[in-house]
Amino acid sequence: MIRSLEYAILAAWEDHAETDPDYRPWINALIYWIETTFLNAYADTTEDAPFVPTAPAHHSFLWAFLFDKALYEVRYELNHRPDWAWLPLHGLRRLLGAQAPTASPEA
Repeated sequence: MIRSLEYAILAAWEDHAETDPDYRPWINALIYWIETTFLNAYADTTEDAPFVPTAPAHHSFLWAFLFDKALYEVRYELNHRPDWAWLPLHGLRRLLGAQAPTASPEA
């Protein structure tokens, strides 16, 4: 869901990128807000569920899943819609900027 929402936002933004490139910080903020809202709601809903890893491991698992999904999307887009490859590349760049979460020393 998170990757799909990012795709939708970026695809809509592409129509206006040349006319107003100052949207980039707002686009990234919107994507961050949507991700955070979605993940907080998911965490609240699945609290204490046996299939959800405990913190801080769940952050690492989530990051790894999103990274894997974005890599798959890059491969897919390059093979089927090369003009769209920038969408998952944007996601990879954001994920790498966020860096993989690491377990705290207490874990």
